[in-house]
Amino acid sequence: MSKSYKYLPYDLLKKLNKKAVRSEKNRFLTDDILNNLDRSKVYPVLVNILHNDFEQRCEILLNEKGSTAFLDMDCEDFQTLPRQSLPSVAQ
Repeated sequence: MSKSYKYLPYDLLKKLNKKAVRSEKNRFLTDDILNNLDRSKVYPVLVNILHNDFEQRCEILLNEKGSTAFLDMDCEDFQTLPRQSLPSVAQ
């Protein structure tokens, strides 16, 4: 059995972050955080919640140390995020 996870490649994260800033959403990454991310990595969505009737609030894993940040995005954008299936770990 596998579990599916949404993630953001760096370029998509940057694009959706700019959109969040332009549309004055409540949560977005600062330029300092965004500019210090590794452009060759992908950033998994750990948690997402419906923030209001048209936005998802996503907690995004930024590095191996467990640092996270929140990004608000339109539900339509969230639905189009790439997805990766990974095998479940047996307990």
